[in-house]
Amino acid sequence: MADRVDEANRAQALGAPDHTVIYRWSIRDVYLIAALAPGLRVVDVRPAEPADEAFERILASGDEPRRVIVHIDTSMPADFVRPFDELRAALHARGIETWNAAITDIRKTAIQAHNEKLGLPSTRATQNGLGHETLIVKTNLNSRGYPEWALPPDVRAALGWPPPVESPLHGKDGYLVLPREQIPAAWWDDDQAMIERYVDNRYGLFYRTYLAGEAVVLCEGTATTPVRRMRDAGDRYDYLLARELAIDPDAMAALQSPAAEVFVAAVVYAETFGLDFGSIDFVIDDNGVPYVVDVNTTPYWGATPGDGEMLQHLRRTLVG
Repeated sequence: MADRVDEANRAQALGAPDHTVIYRWSIRDVYLIAALAPGLRVVDVRPAEPADEAFERILASGDEPRRVIVHIDTSMPADFVRPFDELRAALHARGIETWNAAITDIRKTAIQAHNEKLGLPSTRATQNGLGHETLIVKTNLNSRGYPEWALPPDVRAALGWPPPVESPLHGKDGYLVLPREQIPAAWWDDDQAMIERYVDNRYGLFYRTYLAGEAVVLCEGTATTPVRRMRDAGDRYDYLLARELAIDPDAMAALQSPAAEVFVAAVVYAETFGLDFGSIDFVIDDNGVPYVVDVNTTPYWGATPGDGEMLQHLRRTLVG
């Protein structure tokens, strides 16, 4: 009981939004959403539950929420509610704001397909091409498919999913960066793999954006590792922004290139993809052209202590 009281007091001090419900499925507790608002009311997803039952449970969780955040840690969240769009429609009809309720698929193939639909640069590679061209082999599933692999057999059965199938990266330590001529032919037809052009620049510069409603944090860093992770970045700088600044010429001039181009691409991508909360990863080439390479609706945060400016900035929209 004392632990619950302590948590409630901390949530109140942080401005935790008691008018927000997180509709959650996860197998671990290491997410940004928990760091932003530890006092969120939670309704746990029942895999493959009917949309009307999910709607009733959300409303029965306490005072009627003003906002519901769909926080399903899987590459295909729509499989967890049947049908997924009916839950969104029911909440909307009730006047309840929903975050990420329009996102059904965040696999790498879906990310690059959306780039191509918008006319944004795509990293999708083809089997035909120069043998020495550097490519990167990824898992098609988000987070290397860890959330899907960790699902118990009864949950997979409820979702109608077959047993998990190993990707070419199974048992390997991270993504693979190698020339096209070294990629086995079978990998090109493997549904579990995504092979992309390796985009890089002479400065080792890369970006991640975090979004929470209108609030945006643009993280800029450098690294010399073949696969770039923001946690390993050197010379990191975090820009605290808002979506509306993407159409403000003065703000864009102050932000300068290539950060300005990355920020605008992030806002356009988020608006058209339906990303209300989450993160978008970018790589850039030597011309400063940004490429969206990953979208995550349940961003990892870990056990990093403290409550810095980044968290405070993202929280403003969440608690407003």
